[in-house]
Amino acid sequence: RFINVNQGAQKNLGYSMEELTELTPLDLKPEFTQESFSKLIEPLQQDQEDVVRFETLHRRKDGSFYNVSVNLQLSFFHDKNVFIAIIQDTTETTEARNQLRLNEERLAFAINGTSDGIWDWIDMEKEAIWWSPRLYHLLGLDENEVESTLPFYQSLIHPSDLALRHRAFQDHVHKDKPFDITVRMKHKTKGYRWYRSRGQVIRDHAGKPVRMAGVVSDIHSQKISENKLKRTNRDLRIANEYLDNFVFTAAHDLRAPVANLKSLAGLLQTQNGQDNRVVEKIDLSIDRLEKTLRGLIKILDIQQADRKEYTLLNFKKVMQKALNDLEPQISAAQAEIDYTFEVKTIQYVEPFLISIFRNLLSNSLKFVQEGHPPKIHIHTKVEKSYVCLSIKDDGVGIDLERVRRKLFKPFERLSRSGNGLGIGLHIIKTIVEKNDGFVEVQSEVNEGTTFLVYLKPYANEEENIAH
Repeated sequence: RFINVNQGAQKNLGYSMEELTELTPLDLKPEFTQESFSKLIEPLQQDQEDVVRFETLHRRKDGSFYNVSVNLQLSFFHDKNVFIAIIQDTTETTEARNQLRLNEERLAFAINGTSDGIWDWIDMEKEAIWWSPRLYHLLGLDENEVESTLPFYQSLIHPSDLALRHRAFQDHVHKDKPFDITVRMKHKTKGYRWYRSRGQVIRDHAGKPVRMAGVVSDIHSQKISENKLKRTNRDLRIANEYLDNFVFTAAHDLRAPVANLKSLAGLLQTQNGQDNRVVEKIDLSIDRLEKTLRGLIKILDIQQADRKEYTLLNFKKVMQKALNDLEPQISAAQAEIDYTFEVKTIQYVEPFLISIFRNLLSNSLKFVQEGHPPKIHIHTKVEKSYVCLSIKDDGVGIDLERVRRKLFKPFERLSRSGNGLGIGLHIIKTIVEKNDGFVEVQSEVNEGTTFLVYLKPYANEEENIAH
């Protein structure tokens, strides 16, 4: 039984001294039986040990439990053998230890669960680097098969990539640039493979780099796919350039033979005894061929044009240039044209913008309702990162369900009337899309048509879009 218990223990347990004198250690230590406790103190009784240390639970008077650390010794008191126990409440320590163990388990789970290899250069003044099991596996090695040191790690990097790794490391340590590189490293059985290595330096209070940790990812398959795609794109670009050059050269070279044919047809018409009906048909065919050739050359010129010099253009001034070009058609149709420019200016290539205005206005002037002077409204506004130019008319409209698929195709005319080449809408679409924009059409038969041209401004959009 207890002989004496200090105030701290009484308070912790919730018992008075009188109550404790009626209790034994087994009343406070539910984890022990008489047999197990006797076995615990046996080394003290047989003078085999001076102190027995152990951890257990104590039960308070209210039935609750708390963790304790016990130092138990055998001594004498009033000529009797007594046990002296120094007991420390370890609740907080135990909780901290449990939390640490839980964190370690989580870390181990994360390390084992990730597809990336993890490395930790714990002391940058030494060569040793800790590697996770996954990193060994990524390099085809058994865990701890080799000593993971900085020299060994560098020996795995392809000689051509060592300078890149060194430069990235220096930039990260001395300039705080991100350490994120793609290098080739030697796999034990598969030769050099592509890996992505990322890291972060840790500094002391003085800013000195003392530790660095990071991850390594196997990106070999991804890199091989990227390289294949680059080669395919390169081959396609070469093929397209060859085809473009061939078509462009052929189209331009055909102009001379067509001009000669036209001259010969003219000579035939002036000679007596010729069947003028046949000559007329030949002349019509040559005219058609000449128009097609002119249209083809015009399209090719647009297709081959790179982004030309752009300037800050005023929509009203550019529109006026297109209107001046179309003055005869406007007067003949007695067209009424109005405009509201929410966006007044745009950074764009002037010939491109004039061509867009001219072709769309020409279209609106061409497809009018009989006996009804056309009304055309031009408008600009901001739509996300685009400037939307809309040209709306009240003409005959378009049966989009029937012609949508061929609307922008070259040499596809929406009407048999007129002598157009059928390339206007194709030219607009080509110009706009080559400059990162797009075109939409809204139309109903006999209700008019609206073309929405989404123009992508050049340079700094926020500075160039003025309201």
